[in-house]
Amino acid sequence: MWTLEGVHMLGFFIKSERAKTFRKFTAELLAEIKRGNAKVVSQKDVDAITRGYKSQIVQKNNKIALLEAELAKLKNQLPAPATDLDELHVKILEANRMILEGTRHQLNAALESIITVRKRRDKT
Repeated sequence: MWTLEGVHMLGFFIKSERAKTFRKFTAELLAEIKRGNAKVVSQKDVDAITRGYKSQIVQKNNKIALLEAELAKLKNQLPAPATDLDELHVKILEANRMILEGTRHQLNAALESIITVRKRRDKT
């Protein structure tokens, strides 16, 4: 059975760049373990942690599916698209403009009548 230090020492007998990188990595890892900042875990622990994460992912995916279904349902309840509303507003504005144009012509005619009456009155 190999110890952590033994594996690290074995790396000194190999002179490749990969071995050099491995030695540096193991030296840093051993230092972190000795400081208590890292720990060695068994494959059983890794598997348990992985199962926990997978379970969380399944739960989140189920929640996403529910939210997507709710969003689709709400989208179906929305009013007509904004382009239809915009077209309706344009038609209303055009109708109002036409009414105002007609009113403007009527006002101009009324003003001309008033001016004509005043001019006649001023002459007399």
